[in-house]
Amino acid sequence: EGDDRRLHLLGGLSPAWMAPGKKIEIRGAPTELGALSFAASMRKDGIDMGLEFAPNAGCQGLALHAPPFLDGVSVKADSKAVKKAGASWPLANGTRRVEIRWREKPLPDISFDRVVESYIHDHGRRARETQHKDSRP
Repeated sequence: EGDDRRLHLLGGLSPAWMAPGKKIEIRGAPTELGALSFAASMRKDGIDMGLEFAPNAGCQGLALHAPPFLDGVSVKADSKAVKKAGASWPLANGTRRVEIRWREKPLPDISFDRVVESYIHDHGRRARETQHKDSRP
């Protein structure tokens, strides 16, 4: 995003990854802005995350995103409330613990496989309709 020098996290979380008890772990992932490790544990009402980030010079911190299908999201970094800034919650370099909470609601039943299946089904239906129209005298 132009001159944004923050590492953006969790923007593309799938509901399939967010069931209580599931975990996401990344170890020593090299990025343009520095090496990142984190372990995220899913809860019924949020995510608990341990974080290690070794930022490169010029990195302005982290930007935490929450999927758009969640309501009432709040974030704490190292036990302090974080105020949302635009579409994300800014986290300072050096943040070690993140707590994300939301109001309890059922997660949508979507996944990559379901989207592909739906596309194939819908595309096939439209193709059959077009063929049927084209075969009329």
